Amino acid sequence: MPPPPVSDIDNKATTAAANQSSGDVTTRDMLKTVDFYVIWGLMVLGCISGLMIISQASPIGQVMVGLSPEQAAFAVGFIGLANATGRVVWGTISDKIGRYNTLMCMFALSGAGLVALYFTKDLPLFMVGICLIAASYGGVFGLFPSITADNFGIKNLSMNYGVVMTGLSIGAFIGPQIAAYAVEKSGGSYNLAFIITLGINIAADYSGINCQTDECQTQNDAGNGALKIKR
Repeated sequence: MPPPPVSDIDNKATTAAANQSSGDVTTRDMLKTVDFYVIWGLMVLGCISGLMIISQASPIGQVMVGLSPEQAAFAVGFIGLANATGRVVWGTISDKIGRYNTLMCMFALSGAGLVALYFTKDLPLFMVGICLIAASYGGVFGLFPSITADNFGIKNLSMNYGVVMTGLSIGAFIGPQIAAYAVEKSGGSYNLAFIITLGINIAADYSGINCQTDECQTQNDAGNGALKIKR
């Protein structure tokens, strides 16, 4: 079968771009945009450190701080509270300063939590570290539905966000694997895992260099800021 004419390919790309501009993007057209892959990649990066801590918080507390299993379980219980708080707080912040700016703050705060865990020797600093990371991870679920809607509209939001959420599965695989690799290579310490995931957070911030906020004001919405790629 001969390849489709170049004009047909251009027409399809033009149609996808036009649909995105109109705010009514099908999932098929969404997958043709650069914006989707940036958003999906940020979803993956945003989940890695959070899912690593959620899966390993108890053994990290026992190894790094010397907590008993009971103390570690008590400390881990605060992860759920921090996660829920992050979902509300980051969503509220994004309405004021824009989605993209909020994402960068989330990655920075998660990085601060990783630094705290790297240096932790006591329970208070351990609690600060895991709660900062859990709160930032919670922001993923408060922020990415809005980012998806801002960029691709609400008509197909359920399907489009479902596709964006596949990044969660990738993050859920990578995070615990980093922890397991670090423990194996360092003879039981998690410090290498903190360094690797801190590097991932820095890379996530750096990837935002080619992004910008498109501040849109309407009668009822003072500039939420859709994530856009600099052309």
